[in-house]
Amino acid sequence: MIKILFCIFVLVLIIQFIKKNLIKVGYIDNRLNSNNFWMLSYDFKNKSEKNRELVIIKSKNFRDKLVMIYYSLHVCLFIATCMLFTVLIDIILATGS
Repeated sequence: MIKILFCIFVLVLIIQFIKKNLIKVGYIDNRLNSNNFWMLSYDFKNKSEKNRELVIIKSKNFRDKLVMIYYSLHVCLFIATCMLFTVLIDIILATGS
C-alpha cells in the first residue's frame, strides 16, 4: 500500500511539472470537436495564429508528445487511485471479519 501511495505521489509531481511547462506557452483546452475526435486546442499568447488545433495522434513535435504524456499520466493516476481504493476496501473487509 505504501508503494501505491508513493506511485500516486510521484505521478502527481510529474503531472504538475509537465503542466507548469505547458502553461508557459499557452493554455490547454481539452474538448470534443464536431467530428467526435479528441483534439487539443492551443491558444498561443505570442503567436498570431489563434486556436490552432492538432489531433493528438498525429502530433509530431516535442510539445505535442509532452501533452500526450500529460494525459496518459492522468490515466495512470486514475488507475493507481482505483488500486489504492481496492486495497483499502480489502483491508477494511479483512479487519472487519
